[in-house]
Amino acid sequence: MSTKTPSTPDEDQDVAPDHYYQPDLAKPTKLSYWKTVWLDFACIGFVAACILPVLYMPIFFPEQRLIPMQPPVLPFRLSPLALSDFGLPPELSFPRKPELLPTWACAFVVILGPIAVISLFQIKLRSMWDFHAGTIGILKAVVATTFVQVLLKQFMGGARPYFVEVCRPDLKILKNAVDQRMLFFDITACTGNRGDLNIALQSFPSGHTANSFAVALFIALYLNAKLKPFADYGADFWSYIVTILPLLCASLISGSMLISHQHHAYDIVFGMVLGVILGTLAFRSSYAAVLDFRYNHIPLPSVSLHTQFPYEMAYMNPKARKLSVWDWWDHGKQLE
Repeated sequence: MSTKTPSTPDEDQDVAPDHYYQPDLAKPTKLSYWKTVWLDFACIGFVAACILPVLYMPIFFPEQRLIPMQPPVLPFRLSPLALSDFGLPPELSFPRKPELLPTWACAFVVILGPIAVISLFQIKLRSMWDFHAGTIGILKAVVATTFVQVLLKQFMGGARPYFVEVCRPDLKILKNAVDQRMLFFDITACTGNRGDLNIALQSFPSGHTANSFAVALFIALYLNAKLKPFADYGADFWSYIVTILPLLCASLISGSMLISHQHHAYDIVFGMVLGVILGTLAFRSSYAAVLDFRYNHIPLPSVSLHTQFPYEMAYMNPKARKLSVWDWWDHGKQLE
């Protein structure tokens, strides 16, 4: 009676079920590539097209967005309150200034800059799927973040710091409100341009901040995956600095919106949180892990390939445990 000798991990590591990520799928032709990814680009384009009408449609119930008037210092007095006793809210009375980074320029920076970084890495990697995963991840982060923040602006919004200058409130309407003990006013009391008023009521959240942090976190995670500054060995300081540079750039973009009186501090903080969440989700949807240094450099196969990434097999090769950054990249190409 013959006895079958148990196979060792080294013997089995090249054997993968049919539904696992196969090496030949990592080398697509132009035709097979577009057959695989066209749905991703079509969905991204559809959502992007839906953003434009939402962005330019009238804001949701602008008359419900009330602006409080500054009450007098002494709350109790015998004589009736007069309009001169009140002031307009100082937090909404800043001068209107142009954006230090216009919206169109911000769009170019947050899309073309990261794609240029991913392209530079292809000098070493030469991986179509890595370039695709990085590019499609950036587009996912930008389009999803823009879609969410535009909806929030339209349906929630809030007055920008320069609202009073754009509003130019009618003093007669304010006087009537004071006479009726109504210590607030809405957009119907404004005499300014309606288009400028719509923009002035879309402060929350900061779109520049949300998009810049979504893309910055994605590209920071990408650099972390490729340079391995947080792995199982002490990394060089330069790789740590390079990895956090995108977050510094995003912080500068966010700060420019604060010093130019485009947003309040809470608009920017919420935009940061929104960008961090959506940037992380976009990276995880394109790569095998977020922070696990064993897998986070490996692009995931497209869902249309009907394959899955073999986590239980990916780390069995002893070469995967080398400390060199270049060996990590080579290992990632072998797993594709």
